Amino acid sequence: DALPIFTIQLNVKKGKIVDAKFYGSGCVISTVSASVLTKNIKGMKLEDVKNLTKSDVDKFLGVEITPIRTKCELLALEAIKQILK
Repeated sequence: DALPIFTIQLNVKKGKIVDAKFYGSGCVISTVSASVLTKNIKGMKLEDVKNLTKSDVDKFLGVEITPIRTKCELLALEAIKQILK
């Protein structure tokens, strides 16, 4: 299996994410999660994005991801949190 590779771009103005995009590929869960996450964080304050959890991502996806696939689900979120550090 190939490792997921994503590039995430955030446009931040006045402490809010005004646009978010991702490019790359990975398993279905990591790709869908990145897509849904970048859509849902638009307009959010940076502090709110930094505090997002697995539960929030589950809500964005509309389904709870099983523990064995949690790393896939949270890959984009962890990357975004690293960007915002």
